[in-house]
Amino acid sequence: MKVALVIAVVFGLVALVAMLVPVRMRLTLKGRGEFGDTWVLAGGLEFLKFTVTVAAAHAADSLLQIHFFNWRVLLRRSSPKTTPSGEDARLDQAAGKLMSWQKNLEQRFDRGQLWRFVLGLRRHVRLRSFRGHLRYSTPNVAFTGVMSGALYAVAGLVAPVGQFAVVPEWEDVARADGDIDLVVWLWPARAAVSTAWFVIKNIRMRETAEPGAGAEAQAVPAQS
Repeated sequence: MKVALVIAVVFGLVALVAMLVPVRMRLTLKGRGEFGDTWVLAGGLEFLKFTVTVAAAHAADSLLQIHFFNWRVLLRRSSPKTTPSGEDARLDQAAGKLMSWQKNLEQRFDRGQLWRFVLGLRRHVRLRSFRGHLRYSTPNVAFTGVMSGALYAVAGLVAPVGQFAVVPEWEDVARADGDIDLVVWLWPARAAVSTAWFVIKNIRMRETAEPGAGAEAQAVPAQS
């Protein structure tokens, strides 16, 4: 009995710490490129004791690595050489799976409630620091100006925790060069509890009967 009580207390303390203590996540991303020309992209994600790194470049193999502490648990390389027909087939397959998943989700949950819940999950996330810069240009000067206004608004939003330098270039070419380094605090235990409670309260356990099905059933005369 005492052992069970001690185990229950330990699990309770672990759950309490998980609810109160945030988890730090750091994301870095760097890239540069020009439309129709060469490009390169590299990034990393640190979460708990996991580190995920990715790298990709024009006409080169992409690289994905996952480390736990100092041990590499995954290393994957993929070649960019794909036939157009094979690429189209994969895109069609992915689109079909996405549509099927969306249809199933809409059958189980109300779209408005689900959207409000997803937006509400931001209370379990807090941006702690943000550093970034972006130098870019587009073939359309007007679009460059509109894009600059939106990016300046984003820079204003992150100003309390960091800085985001935006440098538009007024050239008739699609080109970008930038990097981002941000740190986020997450409360995954709180998010998991909120998600479980939302699912329990709002999930539809079976599909709704088609309209008029009940009326047709009632209209059938009773047989003696």
